[in-house]
Order: sequence, then C-alpha cells, then structure tokens
Amino acid sequence: MNTEEPKAISLAGILPAGILAILTLFVFTTLRNFGPASTVRRFHLALEEGKVDELPQYWSGSLRSEGSVELLTFVANQMRMGSDYRIEQREQREGAVFVYVTYGRGRMRAPMLWVVERSTQDGKWRINADRTYFLLRSAFAR
Repeated sequence: MNTEEPKAISLAGILPAGILAILTLFVFTTLRNFGPASTVRRFHLALEEGKVDELPQYWSGSLRSEGSVELLTFVANQMRMGSDYRIEQREQREGAVFVYVTYGRGRMRAPMLWVVERSTQDGKWRINADRTYFLLRSAFAR
C-alpha cells in the first residue's frame, strides 16, 4: 500500500507556462495578417467574399490593366469552378517574394507563382500584377 501523499502542483511553474502560451498565441494571431503570403491569402479572401473595394490594398498598380484583369479573371474562374486555393510555400529572390499557390480540388491542382513586393510608399506588401501576369503567360507559352 502506498502511503505517500500526492505532490501538490506548483503554481509557480504553471503560471509562467500559461502566460508564455497565451503570449505565443497572441503573437502568431497578430502576425497572421502580415507578410507576403498573408497578402495573397487576404486578396483571395476579399475576392471570394466579393469585397472588390478591398482589392487595391493588396495590389500594386491599376486593377484595370491587362495583367490585372487577366489575373482577376483567372482566380474568379477558379473559384467559380469550385476550386480551392492553397498557399504552399514562399521564396525570396530578386527583391521580391514569390508565393506559390495551387488551385484545384483533391489531387488535380494548377500551380501559380504570385510576385509580392514591399511598397516603397507605405511599406506594405502588395501583389505585383505585371510581374505575376508575366510569369503566368510565360508558363503557358512553353
């Protein structure tokens, strides 16, 4: 028969761990809406929800340029066909961040690279429609 009393759990150990857990969740939640991948994600959400007036905050240049119209049409068509989008990875090079997104359902996925650059005016990340469109056209020209 065990006659030892159960050890009391120390509040001094649990309290700092709890505070650290809450702080970590707060930081990750706060930073979720910053950065190049987040810009692409929020752009897709705005388009998906029909919030067209929000699109310029994620976009550099005119939404009426040839590249912009083609990109918006491409993504809107993907959504209309029931495709989902997944932000797979990101890579920084040539003064920009390339965000790799796939569209589709299940195993049938179409890849696309989105070029995201930091604005020199306000420091926010924005999709460079011209460079993204150039990459899209180059991929289909092969």
